[in-house]
Amino acid sequence: MDRVAWPTAVKVIVGLMVAGLVAGTVLLLVVVYELTGAFPAETGDFVNDITAGNEFITAQYPLDFAQSALFAIGFAALGLLGPLLARLVGPGDSRGPILGGTLLLAGGLGVAAQLVLIGATPIATSPQYCDCGLLAEELMSRLMAFNIVQGIQTWLTNGAIIAAAVGLLIAARPGVRAGMPVGWAYLGYLTALASVIVIVLRSFSRETFPFNLWSLVVVAAILLPAWAIWLAMRSEDLRLGDREVDLLQGE
Repeated sequence: MDRVAWPTAVKVIVGLMVAGLVAGTVLLLVVVYELTGAFPAETGDFVNDITAGNEFITAQYPLDFAQSALFAIGFAALGLLGPLLARLVGPGDSRGPILGGTLLLAGGLGVAAQLVLIGATPIATSPQYCDCGLLAEELMSRLMAFNIVQGIQTWLTNGAIIAAAVGLLIAARPGVRAGMPVGWAYLGYLTALASVIVIVLRSFSRETFPFNLWSLVVVAAILLPAWAIWLAMRSEDLRLGDREVDLLQGE
């Protein structure tokens, strides 16, 4: 098996992470601002309003699926970056496993958040209803179940953001010692701080819109990608803590 150099792996994973997060953020803005069509206006009739809304969501599901899938790719790549960054820490230093673990946790929670929404949306908004004559009750039960799933998705994402912020804080000092500029560490601190602001604003989403949305855009599409790209650009010159540069070895 050919050897895969540490800088090469970092560049590939960072590329996937940045592509997934940035493209997913763009589609998120398209969905939120209804650039592909406006959500049906309310008429005051519960059954008609929910039915029309479900039909709209079903028609837009391919776009929602693409958005969630791209975010899932971005989070998965962030998780894979964890064990690579742990290599910047010397052997015997407890920060290495913690750094790798926090980013792996961020990736796992982020992927789970996207998959749960991908799976729940087509079921909750399906145009097929029971013939039992209880349409209003079925619509209400679906709506409540979907709201619960969205709440779970929100807090899985919040957990991923918190774990990623912790990882960025831990990575700062080992990264600088390995050869990254001090400015990169400060960018990591800024990204972690901005992530906390995102969590606070997302906790009061109705009262803080659109600031909660745009704070997420800044973190997901600007700060975190800039931090990761800077790391990838300097990866060739970094000194690994274990002095091993090959991730895969074979005959």
